[in-house]
Amino acid sequence: MPINPALKQLDEKLLGRIPLVIGVTGHRDLYETDDARLKDEFTRALERLKRDYLDRDPDTPIVILSALAEGADSLVAEAALEQGAILIAPLPMEKDEYLEDFKPGKAIRADAEKRFESLLTRAFATIEMPYCDGGTRESVRNDRKKRDAQYQDVGLYIVNHCHVLVALWNGDQSGELTGGAAQIVRFKRNGIPFELSKDARNALDGSEIGPVIEIMAPRKKAGSPQVAIETRPWGFDLTGPPLRGPRRIVRDSVDFIRIFFGLHPEGHSAPPEIRGWNVFRATTGQTRRFNREGAARAASPKGRRAFEKSLAGVFTDYADAASPDRRAMTAPIPEPGKDVQPVHLRDIQANALEKAGRWCEAYRRADALALTSQHSFRSDWFKLFLAGFVAIMFFEAYAHLCPHPALLLLYIATLVYGFSLFIRARVRHHQERFLDYRSLAEALRVALYWRVARIENHVASAYPIKQPSELAWVTIVVRTLDMLDDAVGPALAPADRQSFDDVRRLWIVGQWAYFTRRSRELTLLAEMREEWSLVALAASPLVGAVGLAILYLLIEDAHAREEARHVMIVIMGLLVGAGAVIAGYTEQLAFKAQGRQYERMYLLFERALLLVNTALNAHPDRATSDDIRQLKELYIELGREAMKENAEWVAIYRQRPIRPAG
Repeated sequence: MPINPALKQLDEKLLGRIPLVIGVTGHRDLYETDDARLKDEFTRALERLKRDYLDRDPDTPIVILSALAEGADSLVAEAALEQGAILIAPLPMEKDEYLEDFKPGKAIRADAEKRFESLLTRAFATIEMPYCDGGTRESVRNDRKKRDAQYQDVGLYIVNHCHVLVALWNGDQSGELTGGAAQIVRFKRNGIPFELSKDARNALDGSEIGPVIEIMAPRKKAGSPQVAIETRPWGFDLTGPPLRGPRRIVRDSVDFIRIFFGLHPEGHSAPPEIRGWNVFRATTGQTRRFNREGAARAASPKGRRAFEKSLAGVFTDYADAASPDRRAMTAPIPEPGKDVQPVHLRDIQANALEKAGRWCEAYRRADALALTSQHSFRSDWFKLFLAGFVAIMFFEAYAHLCPHPALLLLYIATLVYGFSLFIRARVRHHQERFLDYRSLAEALRVALYWRVARIENHVASAYPIKQPSELAWVTIVVRTLDMLDDAVGPALAPADRQSFDDVRRLWIVGQWAYFTRRSRELTLLAEMREEWSLVALAASPLVGAVGLAILYLLIEDAHAREEARHVMIVIMGLLVGAGAVIAGYTEQLAFKAQGRQYERMYLLFERALLLVNTALNAHPDRATSDDIRQLKELYIELGREAMKENAEWVAIYRQRPIRPAG
């Protein structure tokens, strides 16, 4: 759907940023006299969300998803707009048919149609749900069940795409109606049933499950329970505020002691509602951090240059330039030579910026931030292992060569420096930021290439099933960007041979060349480091054997022999320490595991290139519909595999958290 021209400037506010999306559900037949109090309750809840979970961050926009129905939907939309939120209106059916529910005789309030039209003009964008199960406008108008199914569909859309749901209802779950507030609240808390999601993968994932803010509101319906207007406990009311300063240190110390003695830490098994709010706090924290860092980088010339470099990298042909015939091969492909000159394909980039500008902006920010965090992450490990080795040197020198207090002080100072590095890395979340941003960048890369190939599939629907701490945030982000694309993204032209050929050059050949090179580099690096470690360990007893021979065969003076013995012990200890440090550094950075994964991906992309070449060359002048179908299926499956590989890569590093011991 097109952006509301009057609100075009809001697109700049959303570009490159991940919004907090608040969904709305509730009763239509609320008392008009309660409007002001209900708006106040929602406004207070919105202020609490901004304060408690966004830290009043100006770089994180608020998006309200409301179907603009009478009652709860319109009340919340009006209150949110007054607070500066961005309104996106998913409608249960096409606007003209939806308007029938606001006409006199069907509407509950006299001003319903006027209010709906007013809100629609203030909406940033609208999304009309397609008719489900082969329905038509006529059938939806004449069949109440089909109309209710449309309301259910829009509710499912809101549940799927909001991060937190606000429900203005009376809490009555008896006689649950199709598309009613009780049903939507249940879906947000417990997940969408398999019979409605119609997708086993989505049913298993349950990524739509999240927290609900309940604002109790009486309704006019006869026989329904009448409740007092109030907001039920939510957020920090349930989880308690996050501990900071001395209280956090005490809590972490208690958890450390419990784990040391084999006991679970406090709060290990929290109820689902509390767990949902804890996950929400974690994911909103990640969103806030991404937006803040992205905005800070965008404000500096150096940061903007890094963004441009990251985006240019996606649209660079790294392997084809020196060998055009490689694109036509359907047999084993020779590796690209070291002299291949990369070519920046500016025309394809310009087209992508026009058709997928939101994805381009999000990708270049995520990639640039990932590269910065990667540098910090690797630097942390290198400095920690180096500090450990230097500490061994000082201790060995103090114990065997020169028992001067200065050496002992240097040993202690080096250990303190190592622990300070560890604490700094943990407080600044270097490893977590690196993994989060790299995971997001790889998902956005797939989305970009799908858009260039004119594939309309949603990336979120193909992303690996979430893991509680590894991939939940990435799933939420790509689902949100998919939603914004649905709302304001330009329509894609039908896929053709040229679009698939462009992506072959950029993605398939490029990734094949990258994984080919990196798999061998990492495997060689791992083997080389392992050999260094083995040589250092083997050299230690060798030095001892040679040293003993020298001590007792060539040195006669007892004092000199004692001095030489101490030197020999120090060298043997340092060699063992060096071997352990090299082995630990190699293991923590997972060079060998990455090399094996990259080898699998290089073989996968090589096979994909051969299949794509075959399909494209079957009809060189114009691809047939069958060719297009095959190519689309190949690109979709390749995208899934690329994101799956990245998820496995994240899991490898999550199992190696940074710690002083290395």
